[in-house]
Amino acid sequence: MSDRDFKMIEPNVLKVLGDEKGPSEAKYDGKIYYRFMDFFYTYTPNLDELSSEEVSHLCRARASYPNLISKTNVDVRELFKQIAIELAPRTFLEIGAGSQPIFYNQPENQAMYIISDADPEVIQKLQNENNKCQIFSSSEYKLHFNDHHFELVMAVFVLHFPFYPNQLTELYRTMSPVGAMIANVYRRTIEAKKRLSDDVKSAGFNIHIIRDTKNLCKDHEYWILGKDLNYLQKCADTLQRISAV
Repeated sequence: MSDRDFKMIEPNVLKVLGDEKGPSEAKYDGKIYYRFMDFFYTYTPNLDELSSEEVSHLCRARASYPNLISKTNVDVRELFKQIAIELAPRTFLEIGAGSQPIFYNQPENQAMYIISDADPEVIQKLQNENNKCQIFSSSEYKLHFNDHHFELVMAVFVLHFPFYPNQLTELYRTMSPVGAMIANVYRRTIEAKKRLSDDVKSAGFNIHIIRDTKNLCKDHEYWILGKDLNYLQKCADTLQRISAV
């Protein structure tokens, strides 16, 4: 299947060796692995099927090689950063921040910026006097904030992984009536996108979906969730204007 060499760097996470991205599939110890990003592989092409523990293994593996983070990842993160700066929320939650939060150790943290992730190891590394951090996962989904608290929620390269109804319900509780969650979605099958959309609507959210006309990655879309349709349109207009530059 491939003459490249591979190494298992986390449970069920394979990495291709060398400086060039690997093939779309690889066989290792008699098992087929599927490429996730350019250098990393896991046992299923459908990342929404992974368990929480498997997602953590995959994200830890990727974080161990910061020099391999793709330009697409950097570009999308910068887009979201510019959107957040323009929307200027007073309260802001980032979900699944991983090792590269949008506003890590920056002055914007003063706008009640909360960094969250499902992995306790990530939270332990990011927590300091300048950063307010909290675990947010399927098992620890209660946010330590009052109803209607957050004006903006962002999730960059998060929703291709499982996202659970109890998390959506908690986000709905803590989101301002005039607030929004902006996320990018890719690598989900039509069926998986529908399941996620149904869960989002069941939690009470409206959804505004924007196709990525630049095709930064496979089946890439921007999802904007919220309670007020007019504010969702404002966020959509902001995203499309900034992304067109």
